[in-house]
This record gives sequence, structure tokens and C-alpha cells, in this order.
Amino acid sequence: MDPTESPSTFALAFVLSFVAIWTFVTWIASRASGWRRMSRRFGSPGPFASVGERVRFTSAQIGWANYSGALDLRVSASGVYLATMWMFRPFHLPLFVPWNEIEVHPARWPGVAPWLTFRSVPGVRIRFSRRAFSPLRPYLNA
Repeated sequence: MDPTESPSTFALAFVLSFVAIWTFVTWIASRASGWRRMSRRFGSPGPFASVGERVRFTSAQIGWANYSGALDLRVSASGVYLATMWMFRPFHLPLFVPWNEIEVHPARWPGVAPWLTFRSVPGVRIRFSRRAFSPLRPYLNA
């Protein structure tokens, strides 16, 4: 297609292609990370989204996917609320994980946050950035 013949058609094709590719990438990330499996168990945040200490634009490695600066984290006495930024929201429902579901696995290296796993969703693990892990530490005894 020659973009000089029909710029509006080219622009529409570009936008539609971008949206399709972006949707596919978020779909792959939700499966590679385990977010999809987590959302089946913890995908109903309820009123917790507005409660607790908030850490915005935080990072975490979840499974094989790296969510660098794309997460919104809230920590309360009830548990952890985790959501992606709006542009990553397709296939990434917000999560609320109660503290009794979280298991801590110490890091092998100093200065690195520990891995967190989940009792009712085996095989999924999260390592938050040190900045994001700080508000979790008092609740995890880590």
C-alpha cells in the first residue's frame, strides 16, 4: 500500500495493527507471568483498591514477565492489591491477595527482595523491586 495514495487508510491500518499487536503482547504477558492464573483466584479486589499505603509506577518480575514501572501496589493490613497501568490492563485484572496466601522465599543475593509465592496458585512467583517490597516487609516478617 502506498501511503501517499490514501493517507487515512494507511493511518487506520497502522492504528488497527498497533492495537492488535499490543493486545496480543498483553495476552502473552498475562500467561507468561501467571497473572491470568492469579486473576482466577484473586481477581476480585473489592473495596481494597482504595485502602492502604500506595506505591505507584513500581516494578516486579512476575514469572517470566518483567513489569518495569507498570504496576500500582497497595499494601494494607488485609493484604496486597496489585494492578497494572491502564494500557496493560487487557488480560490483567486487578488482584487482591490476602497475607495468609503469600509465602516468602529468601533471596540468594544481598540487597535483592525475596520471591513471593502463593499457596493456592502454585508455580507463580513475584519479586518486587526493593522500593515496592519495603511496605510489604512488616506484614511478611521478611
